[in-house]
Amino acid sequence: MTLFRLTLVLCAFALSIAAQESQRRSGPLTDERIIELVRTGVRPDELARVIATAPQVSFDLTPAATDAMMKAGVSEDTIKAMAAREQGTPPAAPVQPSPEPSVARPSAPEANEAFSETIPRFTVFAGGSYVRVHASGAEGSQIVGVPDFVLQQRNLNFNLYGWNTTVTENVNRWFGADFDVSGFYGTPKPTFLCSASSISNAFSCLSASPVRPAVITKLHTFTFGPRFSFRQFGRVVPFAHVLIGVGHINGDVNGSSIFTPIPHLLVQGASRSNTALAVAPGAGLDLTVSHRIAIRLFEIDYLMTRFYNQRQDNGRVSAGVVFQFGRK
Repeated sequence: MTLFRLTLVLCAFALSIAAQESQRRSGPLTDERIIELVRTGVRPDELARVIATAPQVSFDLTPAATDAMMKAGVSEDTIKAMAAREQGTPPAAPVQPSPEPSVARPSAPEANEAFSETIPRFTVFAGGSYVRVHASGAEGSQIVGVPDFVLQQRNLNFNLYGWNTTVTENVNRWFGADFDVSGFYGTPKPTFLCSASSISNAFSCLSASPVRPAVITKLHTFTFGPRFSFRQFGRVVPFAHVLIGVGHINGDVNGSSIFTPIPHLLVQGASRSNTALAVAPGAGLDLTVSHRIAIRLFEIDYLMTRFYNQRQDNGRVSAGVVFQFGRK
């Protein structure tokens, strides 16, 4: 019985609260109600609609009440709408914030055109490189000091791997100047050398599979020359250049060996080096990623050198990253 009575009391209290709320809502719209709506997150345009459509209003628009409403977060536009309704004139439409101007994104052709118009003042290329050395046996005879005719009909081909870097200054849209430096390294095993500790052991070189010593080889080039760029393709920039300068090669035999055409002993650590003309005409293709970065998809050069008074017809291939600085 006690529980039943308590339930009746709670129901009566709830009904009383609901009746008071209904009476308050059905009564005139007041500034307290406006403050309550603002605190619940009603937008200014919705408040203006509520003020305009309320059957009755009863606003306290004294300076103290107005100050209290503004401290509670009621906007100035809402207070003006309240004053207009109190005076019986239609409220002014709330001022809507102007939308932020949208930034037009360029289409793909427009973006490509923008990149084609952007010319960096300087670029620095850094990447990996490979060179295929194509020489004749005459260089080997020059190295060991025996007559040229011994090996001049034989070819001497080997691969070297290393790096390549180029600094370019663009004078204008299509013309610039390259300064190119590269280094290549490897341990080729020439067929005209055979591992042996003395001339008396040279008979081992007559076997079907003689042991060949490796020659620790280092090749560096320092060249410069004009560069021609073709920028009418947007992000893709083909180029060509003609470089001229010097090359330096150094070789160290990593073990005692015999020069087989005319038996001649090369002791372990025997070293030879030479500096000569280097010419490198070539072409490549850059892909612009941003105003600061491009990718060199490839660069192919015919690298001609003149080591030991002979001509070497070499091929060089490079690829890597291009860093761009400044603007023309």
